[in-house]
Amino acid sequence: MKDIIEINLKKYEDAFNEFEYFKTSEVRRLNPDLIEYIDDILSENGLNNKLKIIVYIDEKYDKSQVEKIKSSLSRIYNKKEAELKKERDENLKKGIIYLIIGSTMLIASNLINKETELLKEIFLIGGWVFVWESFYSVIFESMKISNIIKKYKKRDDILDNNIDIKTEMSKDIN
Repeated sequence: MKDIIEINLKKYEDAFNEFEYFKTSEVRRLNPDLIEYIDDILSENGLNNKLKIIVYIDEKYDKSQVEKIKSSLSRIYNKKEAELKKERDENLKKGIIYLIIGSTMLIASNLINKETELLKEIFLIGGWVFVWESFYSVIFESMKISNIIKKYKKRDDILDNNIDIKTEMSKDIN
């Protein structure tokens, strides 16, 4: 049995950001409070598919408005996911750069004469710090971001498949 979450809106515009400049465009931004509410619901339900979200709107059925709401709902996490993928890619680039710097410093520390022991130690320690930062960035930070991306994909799948919009003039619109 699916858990049913009901969201009641007085009018179509309540679903969208009130400060949005292009209110007639096909791509609309959702109301931040609505996004936060849906995000909380999905977090509390443990991202299972046994969830159905029904949005009730107290206005006459308007196909274009319903489509705007559905497309906006299905895109809630797409932008966040894209931003996180970009961040993960930047972490990988940063990790490679750190690895190159660290390796260069470690090689340089071996090539430095014993007379400049302090400089040799600075390069040795600095090299290992950069190598560690490289591994930390690539392994730990990228894995953390990848897990968040997986959660967003799962939330996006739930929203795509489990949302109904009902208006005063319709019983069920999918």
